[in-house]
Amino acid sequence: MKENRVLSKNKVEENITFFDRWARTYDKPLFQFWMRRFYRPALKIIDGGKVLDVSCGTGEFLRELATKKKIKLYGTDISSQMIAKAQKKLGNQVQLQKADVHNLPFRDNYFDYAVSTESFHHYYDQRRALQEMKRVTKTGGKVIVVDIN
Repeated sequence: MKENRVLSKNKVEENITFFDRWARTYDKPLFQFWMRRFYRPALKIIDGGKVLDVSCGTGEFLRELATKKKIKLYGTDISSQMIAKAQKKLGNQVQLQKADVHNLPFRDNYFDYAVSTESFHHYYDQRRALQEMKRVTKTGGKVIVVDIN
């Protein structure tokens, strides 16, 4: 059990370092063109309510969601650099905070949608990540995972 916690901590630290570095170039047009292709289906599904974008990166998906009416937006990311770029981009339109998907800082049954786009393959414990996303999503809400891998 102790060994699993050490491995998990190491994986989290690796991901933080990786995404903090990537934040500088994450918004490059070619990469964002590719990412938009993956989150467009989720944009069609979400029609209002409270939305959590887990591993939100620099907030591009949230920025597109912000154009919809009757929507309250939240975003989390493990990288403080990604959160900083998203905050600069989105201002007060979205409530952002640094958080790990494996331990989301929200109460049970809070969101209408919990969404992860192109991040799931980075989670060290995918079952636990899904359980957390489900925990914070209301009964009758939707957990949406879009991941090419």
